[in-house]
Amino acid sequence: MKIFDSISVKKLYDNLEYWKFIGIAKDIYECPDNRLEYKPYVDLAKRNGLYEDEIVKFTICGLENELCMPWYDRPTFWYLIKLTIKRAFRII
Repeated sequence: MKIFDSISVKKLYDNLEYWKFIGIAKDIYECPDNRLEYKPYVDLAKRNGLYEDEIVKFTICGLENELCMPWYDRPTFWYLIKLTIKRAFRII
């Protein structure tokens, strides 16, 4: 099934690094409803009172820390599965 092809914390990390390089990483906090994959980190950063330029760094560091964990301990991995299932059933 092609639904689960895009589930990867590594892919999220690589995409965000690339977006930061080309200058469009600010979309994760300017349009959080379009980038639901990053929303947990953006919400956490906003609750901690980080400024907009620090949110991207915070998210990259969080994803980098998750990549050091086993796959079953990664909260973003489980969030991505939940998000994919919701999208498959058109709940979102």
